[in-house]
Amino acid sequence: MKLFKLLTASALAIFASTSMASTVLVPTSGSVDFELLIPPFSLEDPGLFIFDDEDTAFVGDSIFVPVTSPFDDVATVDIDTNFILAVCEDGGLCYGETFGEFLGDGSAIVQFGEGAVMVSGVAPVPVPAAVWLFDTGLLGLVAVARRRRTR
Repeated sequence: MKLFKLLTASALAIFASTSMASTVLVPTSGSVDFELLIPPFSLEDPGLFIFDDEDTAFVGDSIFVPVTSPFDDVATVDIDTNFILAVCEDGGLCYGETFGEFLGDGSAIVQFGEGAVMVSGVAPVPVPAAVWLFDTGLLGLVAVARRRRTR
């Protein structure tokens, strides 16, 4: 029983840590298009910024994406490395995304609270095989623990 509780707690901790991470976007060509769908109204003078995919604290160098009005303008940014997006206020406080979904046509919708941005020319980062192997091993341990508990 203790093993089962330990495995369940560790699986939930791993899921929570990975589900809160920002969606890493990979450019499929040398440029990426950004279109503002819904502006983040609750922020004071917000701006959309590109950060390196490992800079989840949003403190390193960034690239400003000049999208200001919904559906009117599309900003094209030349980028060739994996990246994440954040919305930053005028004072410098940045917020990561709350939801990201890849569409089948090489684009993604990234949501920041009530705001949303369409990103075109990107692909998802594939999940490493080690994660799949870890998950199946964890499920196997849970099955063994349950089998021992019922006997």
